[in-house]
Amino acid sequence: MRFLQPCIALGLTLAQCASAITVADITGTKYLSPLSRSSFTNLTGLITAKGPNGLWIRSTNPDDNEQTSESVYVFSRTFGSNLTAGNIVTFDGNVTEYRSANDYLYLTEVTTPRNTKVLSAGNPVTPVVLGARTSGIIGDKDVSPPTEQYSSLDNGDVFGVPNNVSLISRVNPELDPTQYGMDFWESLSGELVTIQ
Repeated sequence: MRFLQPCIALGLTLAQCASAITVADITGTKYLSPLSRSSFTNLTGLITAKGPNGLWIRSTNPDDNEQTSESVYVFSRTFGSNLTAGNIVTFDGNVTEYRSANDYLYLTEVTTPRNTKVLSAGNPVTPVVLGARTSGIIGDKDVSPPTEQYSSLDNGDVFGVPNNVSLISRVNPELDPTQYGMDFWESLSGELVTIQ
């Protein structure tokens, strides 16, 4: 019954709830999404920001897994035209990995959003405060970046893998945001943040 409570509160049917997906399901616990190149139905999220080519949504039902981002970018020039920050929406779409150059890391994003339904408007959009512990906004997570190590792939030396940033995308390691700076920022990918 605990699983159904968020669905009932959002006015979703039992069928919609059964096939619902979360932002954390999309972002996963690694650099690349486990759902890349697949489609989904019934993603629900709070719009936290808009840009000229899309918008960012945050999960309305965050997990407490420090490895998963609770926000994702939705790429579409037309999807957000009638939506505003503070709207909670549900929609279907596709998961893809995008990068603008071979040397850059991939960005997990949602494309081809469709079947959009606005569930509510005027909801508060609260940024995650870096340097504090969250409670509820993106789950119970420590959002203080590590300051000693950059990546699990660099053997303790930020220059340990020279000129090969794409190695992270090939190896796709499990994120450890409490240990590695690069993993920390990936676990907040797409998130609206502020510094304390």
